[in-house]
Amino acid sequence: MSIWDEPEVDWTTGAGLRARQLFERAYSDDVAIRAVAERVGIEAGPDPPGVGAASWTQLLARAAAGAKMLDLAAELLADSNRAWFATPLTALLGDQLPLVNAIRIRRHGLPADEVARNALIQSVLPTAGGDGTLLVQALAVERAPGEAKDVGFGLQSITVPQAGVIDYGSGFAALRDAGRRMALIKRNGQPIGTGFLVGSDLVLTAAHVVDDGGAVGADANGLVAVFDFHAFDQPSVSLAERGSAVAVAAVLAQSPPTPEERASTAINNWDAPLDKLDFALLKLAQPTDVAAPTEATRGFYKLDPQPLDLNFVPPPEVFHFPLGQLLGYSSIVGTFVSNASGTRLRYSSNTLPGSSGGAIIDHRGNLV
Repeated sequence: MSIWDEPEVDWTTGAGLRARQLFERAYSDDVAIRAVAERVGIEAGPDPPGVGAASWTQLLARAAAGAKMLDLAAELLADSNRAWFATPLTALLGDQLPLVNAIRIRRHGLPADEVARNALIQSVLPTAGGDGTLLVQALAVERAPGEAKDVGFGLQSITVPQAGVIDYGSGFAALRDAGRRMALIKRNGQPIGTGFLVGSDLVLTAAHVVDDGGAVGADANGLVAVFDFHAFDQPSVSLAERGSAVAVAAVLAQSPPTPEERASTAINNWDAPLDKLDFALLKLAQPTDVAAPTEATRGFYKLDPQPLDLNFVPPPEVFHFPLGQLLGYSSIVGTFVSNASGTRLRYSSNTLPGSSGGAIIDHRGNLV
């Protein structure tokens, strides 16, 4: 037994202390602590008593009790922004490293760099045994595009290293939450775009959806957000009557698009300035939920202040109302590219008029 598989650990001495100090230095503020806890599926607690040792002592205790310590280690090893901590964590893991790397591959796929990819695969291959790791071992084997490699596992191989393997539970929950939190935006009964909840009574969308053709300081006259607009609801009524419409009380804030984007020539306006972010924050006339997110409530997406990591594994999806019709989602192909100022991202997917303002959601249900 070790700190990685014991349900109760003393985090003030020995290996427990070293592990706690490692994690508290890697994730030193409350926002980062909550973010990594959420990614691993550990309850961070409603009000941690502070940052550093106090928060991590509680969090590690929950991780150990819930058999999540190896998942937590895999998350840190996969974090390219904290690569400095990989060496001391590897030493602390000891003979648990192959299993942690197998978990890392399952959650994040394989690195794009060939040397790093091969090293990670080799670290996992010796883990065959009766504890279920043989399946993960088989999943770890990869083939380069167009190249056949005889690695002894036949059909059990990863042929798209960056695709990863989606967890059914989190993937299903992400789809369910998206269906509840997306809204068709209408003005005077006409569909004009897509929005999504970022608070119980707050909807985020694109400014060009609601700015009425370029008017500065557009008002909320005639704006509604329609939730639950799905094909299988109320089949006896017309499409226009489906869903739950909530009036928009005010446009709280907005940053306009560029003139070129209004003219549909955005490809020539890659370096948009900081005052042209093309977003609008709408306040609803009433909350859609007042309780914390549960099976029976909508919840809303959190706006994460952390810098965006563009290396998504697997790629996220775009949720939107193309042509103002029923809610759909489209896969993103390839990688994201950011401009120098960080005001725009480029990606490849299928969208249509009415898709503007839609949300990009990863497979764990996080807002991109």
